[in-house]
Amino acid sequence: MKISFIDSYYDSLGGAPKSMLTLASLLIKEKFTVNLVSLDQGRVTELAESLGVNVIMTSKGKTLLGRRQKSLSSILNFLIHLFTSLFYLPKDQNVVCINEPRSLYYYFLYLLYIKTFSGNKTQIVYYVRINEKLGLTNFILSRLCHKIILISSDSKRAFSSRDISKFKEKFVIIHTGFDFNDVSLPNVDNSEEKVIQLCSIGTFCDRKNQLLALEVLSATKKAGLNCVMNFYGDDTKTSPYLESLKSEIKANSLEKSVNFHGYSNDIVEDIKGCHIYVMTSKVEGLPRSVIEAAYAGLFIVSVECDGVGDIIVDPVQGIITDYQPSSLVSAILDYLENNDVYNVELIKRRREIIRNSFSTDAYVNNFISMVSR
Repeated sequence: MKISFIDSYYDSLGGAPKSMLTLASLLIKEKFTVNLVSLDQGRVTELAESLGVNVIMTSKGKTLLGRRQKSLSSILNFLIHLFTSLFYLPKDQNVVCINEPRSLYYYFLYLLYIKTFSGNKTQIVYYVRINEKLGLTNFILSRLCHKIILISSDSKRAFSSRDISKFKEKFVIIHTGFDFNDVSLPNVDNSEEKVIQLCSIGTFCDRKNQLLALEVLSATKKAGLNCVMNFYGDDTKTSPYLESLKSEIKANSLEKSVNFHGYSNDIVEDIKGCHIYVMTSKVEGLPRSVIEAAYAGLFIVSVECDGVGDIIVDPVQGIITDYQPSSLVSAILDYLENNDVYNVELIKRRREIIRNSFSTDAYVNNFISMVSR
């Protein structure tokens, strides 16, 4: 069987591209022929090639029309790309999977051609990896696609109630799978003055809402807790949000209580020494970072964000609360008052729940079952 994944985030190794490439590598093991259609070369395409995925770059080195690019040349490049991609992208695929909604516009003519002329030979699948109410985009995709994969039960809210009812046969939930490696237990802090290690994972941006995590740190310290916040995220490029975060750290004299670790290639191993994961995102699909933190053995204190309820299914794993800093702080303090952060049985239980719920075998088998119907 032949499948092409379409993704426009060629240089961002966030949760959605990682999940896509995990699925691609699993399908290759199942004897699928797998393509990745991408706008340009970057970390996503480099990782894809290392996994044996055939990469097709459709606009290498060209600046296309986008939210930040509206020059005459970018508009011209966009129109040229729209038509040329129609001609040289493969037409003999069994499945074309849209991994990111912006791709609809970059490859609209190609997708329209597949929908119109392939009959039932090619399925167009939209993989909804984040709960974004995209209006017109989701309106078009719900009609263009044969199947709509939801990464979590909450992701359906990205669509209008009318479309949910009208296209209910198209929707299917498939949770991301993880190839979990064995991870050793964390070392116990035997010092007299134990420090509680909080952590936050994600690219620094408003959606990930790390400023709230910083508020939580400040409030917990004011409550008398000896703690630090460990930020893991892609900070290779300076962003206004990251600068705002650093300004708040300085304004609140938290420089000695915050650690920036940058991007991690093995996040589970790197965070296993932390105790509590503070989840503050505004919008998600099925937050990969929560799964990784839970498997690392951390207790999760999370805002009521999309997909978290599919992961935290047992009180031993964590607690879901509202976006008020005081609520998050109360959850942290309550947990620490009633539990030992080094309790080996709790850590093992959290890992067991995640391993049973988010295996790669279930991930690839559910996907193959869906496209084979």
